[in-house]
Amino acid sequence: MSRSSSLRRALLIGILMAIVSAFAVSAAPSSMLSIDVGPDPFPVIPVSRGGMDAEWVDGEVLVKLRGYISVAEASSEAVESDFQALNTRLGAEVVEAIPVSDIADIYRVKIAPTMSVEEAVLIYQAGPFVEYAEPNYLWYPNVMPNDRLFQLGYLYNMHNTGYKGATERWFHVPLDDADIDAPEAWDIRTDASDVIVCVIDQGIQYYHPDLAPNMWVNEAELYGEPGVDDDGNGYIDDIYGWDFFYDDNTIYHEDGDEDYHGTHCAGIIGARGNNAVEDGFHGGVAGVSWDVQIMSCKFLGPGGGRTSDAIKALNYAKMMGATLTSNSWGGGSYSRALEEAIENSGMLFIAAAGNEGVDCDIIPHYPSSYDLPNVISVAATEWNDKLANFSNYGPNSVDIGAPGHMILSCYPDGETS
Repeated sequence: MSRSSSLRRALLIGILMAIVSAFAVSAAPSSMLSIDVGPDPFPVIPVSRGGMDAEWVDGEVLVKLRGYISVAEASSEAVESDFQALNTRLGAEVVEAIPVSDIADIYRVKIAPTMSVEEAVLIYQAGPFVEYAEPNYLWYPNVMPNDRLFQLGYLYNMHNTGYKGATERWFHVPLDDADIDAPEAWDIRTDASDVIVCVIDQGIQYYHPDLAPNMWVNEAELYGEPGVDDDGNGYIDDIYGWDFFYDDNTIYHEDGDEDYHGTHCAGIIGARGNNAVEDGFHGGVAGVSWDVQIMSCKFLGPGGGRTSDAIKALNYAKMMGATLTSNSWGGGSYSRALEEAIENSGMLFIAAAGNEGVDCDIIPHYPSSYDLPNVISVAATEWNDKLANFSNYGPNSVDIGAPGHMILSCYPDGETS
């Protein structure tokens, strides 16, 4: 690997370490059913493989069939006929097929209103033609506080001089050099414009003055005909990415605060540096990378985000050439479909270790706890280089720690928080 490539890779890893530890996302609490199915001739995947509670989409399950390559080729196979026959008997309907690799798909199935998700998982899993079935899990962002600790924060994560000042009231004495050495990296290079970072999260305010210069742009759609899929990728007018929550190209919604989290994460990754933006609040911030391409794949919205949409976001990022993905979300429940999609994406998957303050070696936090070579699990550290009291940890399941508490970054409407 060339020196330039090594530096670019190191810089981007630093970017996502900062972002995913800053605002981890977790599932809202709900009771998880533990099912004892007794002796069964077919392997049954439990509804949960972790100790964390989780929620799922009512009336839906995800199903992967055995012994077939793709949906198109499956139509001539007996397994497809058996699957459709079972759907008919259960009053279920296939909503869509979603690739989890280059050669395999999962089905999102709408089940009958008289059947519970738990019952459907067991019934489908018992079929010899099914490789696995699972709930369509939901994922939720944590609420970000709007108090003055955020509004008066400092970029200690970039460059911590140990200055006491106001920070001494909040964090006692900050530790000199408890940071990611951003100025040292900037002395080497500030340009990573050939790198595409996909933020799989909430949406991004793409016209924020600190983000607009670094937004990834699909030029075929930007200069194409409105309302037409100019590049033939299956998404119409996907100029800055795609909104999988609403299934349109909006990526940012003016109403409410549903996209603050994605905007904040994007700013930590790549708010344009050295541009003296005056936003009327703090005068702008600098991201870890001053010049990078930020792609938006929104799948979190009001009420959370579905596993099926997270998989589609991964597929889109891969298709459109993303180098790596930022994933500040989690749910605690194991999804084999999501694991398979991550493994086969071929992209580096940076994931927040989680905000529950637990040992992930004992209580897994997904997706960061997937034991995959392309997953990097990141814990949050403080001004003093110690673990943040809310952060998850784990000698075997968490890879690294990075500044992740009271991080100043972009906020919608051109502000910082």
